Amino acid sequence: MDALPLQILLGASALAAMVSILVGVVRTGISPMPSSGRAIQQVLQFVRPTRAGPIYELGAAWGSLVIPLASEFPDRRIIAYELSTIPWLFLSLRVRLSGRKNIEVIRRDFYRDDMSKASVVVCYLYPRGMERLATKLQSELCPGTAVVSNTFALPGWAPEQTAQLTDLYRTKIYRFIVTDGSAN
Repeated sequence: MDALPLQILLGASALAAMVSILVGVVRTGISPMPSSGRAIQQVLQFVRPTRAGPIYELGAAWGSLVIPLASEFPDRRIIAYELSTIPWLFLSLRVRLSGRKNIEVIRRDFYRDDMSKASVVVCYLYPRGMERLATKLQSELCPGTAVVSNTFALPGWAPEQTAQLTDLYRTKIYRFIVTDGSAN
């Protein structure tokens, strides 16, 4: 008899979590996808900050990249944005448990925030989001700022470097550098 209320509570919790993720997908246009281990390693190789300032991760989801970023660049502030509730909660807990003090988790739409202080912007978004982001970054980022993207290129930007992984999807990782207020 005691097991039934627990099962109902667990089922209701799972349903609420799924609905929350679905609402986040509808709201943002993309599901929270973790980066693969190979993609994380390639992103870390491409990050190489060329100027002072924090590293922004846009759409940090479950936190698969933010902790390695914080470990690789302990002297940099890592600003991780996530808008969807369940991934944000998981990310916040994961960051807290990591003990990394150089990570700031923000639950807000990054399109509304100024990115001009960034030394590097890292993202794993979706084509429509990348179109909107390309315009935003073009107008805000300073020369020398690097933009590293998992899977999707910034439309109208010429990558400085591209790597194609040997995974099932032949994932591409892009590195762009802003020069003289324009993308290169």
